[in-house]
Amino acid sequence: MSWIAPDVHSLQQLLSLNPQLEAELTAFSVALWSQPYVPATTLELCRLRIARLLQCRPELIQRHLEVTAVPEQKRVLLNRYSSDARSSDAQRACLEFTDIYCQDPAAISDAQAEAVVLHYGDAGLVTLIQALGLFNAWARM
Repeated sequence: MSWIAPDVHSLQQLLSLNPQLEAELTAFSVALWSQPYVPATTLELCRLRIARLLQCRPELIQRHLEVTAVPEQKRVLLNRYSSDARSSDAQRACLEFTDIYCQDPAAISDAQAEAVVLHYGDAGLVTLIQALGLFNAWARM
């Protein structure tokens, strides 16, 4: 799974190499999925988008059913979110932000950030950025 520890085959095994970090990341993840600013379904779509962009199969097959359920059809059409009628304007804004964040966070435009703020406010933008950092790390481990 990882170049960090070649004999490790899951994110949980990798995190178990550092129990304190594992506990902190678990607590952060619980807080992230239960926060009130960005819907868990939108965060899950962003997590899946990063996994797809980075070709991270373990994250693509991971399901966060305890916090949200994304219909299989929506998962399949994630590459075409900008034209998928099932995606809301708010989800499209977050997914566009996610695409740029994954490529080059410094390239995120003010307009892209403002599009997220329009739907979720400043707290939602901060939440999204924090979530993307975590999702990006998970997909790259």
